Amino acid sequence: MKIHTRQAIACSVVAFALACGALFAFLGAPASAEGAGEAMGRLFALTGLAGLVCGWVAAKSPRLWSWPKFVGAYALTCVLILALTAHSYAVQPASGNAVGPDFTAKWPTRWTVQHLDGISSDPRARGLGSRERGVFGDAKAPDAMIEVGCMHLVDGKPVKLAEEFERILSGVSKGYEDKGYVVSISKRYFTHVGTYDGLAATLVAVGEDTELIQGLSIAQSATCLLTSSLSSRSKAQYEANLGAYLDVKLSVR
Repeated sequence: MKIHTRQAIACSVVAFALACGALFAFLGAPASAEGAGEAMGRLFALTGLAGLVCGWVAAKSPRLWSWPKFVGAYALTCVLILALTAHSYAVQPASGNAVGPDFTAKWPTRWTVQHLDGISSDPRARGLGSRERGVFGDAKAPDAMIEVGCMHLVDGKPVKLAEEFERILSGVSKGYEDKGYVVSISKRYFTHVGTYDGLAATLVAVGEDTELIQGLSIAQSATCLLTSSLSSRSKAQYEANLGAYLDVKLSVR
């Protein structure tokens, strides 16, 4: 095995081990095995690519590279690859940036509205649809928040609305329960999102000093699973903004 090959392998192995150790030491263990696998895969790709580049350049060089020279070039290559990767992410629209929505909705005055990419704030939801969020009152602690979204149907195939609604309700309920809330959900009832028939329910999550009320609705268009929600921190705020929510929900096109 040629020396530049040994140098590339050694640098890649050591860099991968150090990067994994630093990642888990400073950021802690990932929340899931999937997250850990993705993080380690990215690190392996970075350290391996830097090794390949430096090994190839060293092989083409008329002079033999010393270990200090190879390690220095390897470190610089890692930095350059990281910088290029960071730049590619920076020029892409981040989750939450303004985008063209897949639908339109009419909002009342005094509501602050954002057009957001993705069906949720989860980065994995980018590209699966879009949503609009309106807040009433203080943006950091609003009296009420309305969201209307469109999740693209896979291959345009319709979903079983009742089953999908139960899945959504179960996920929202579990999210609150994991935070220590006691959750109750009303009976499901028929509603409309825009001109489309749908299902709705009201969820109440009660904590030690907090009560959260959330109305949830879904319907299905030719291309989207349409979702809408109204969230408030008290029954009074919920009822005060229910009329605005119904107007927004029925205006969806």
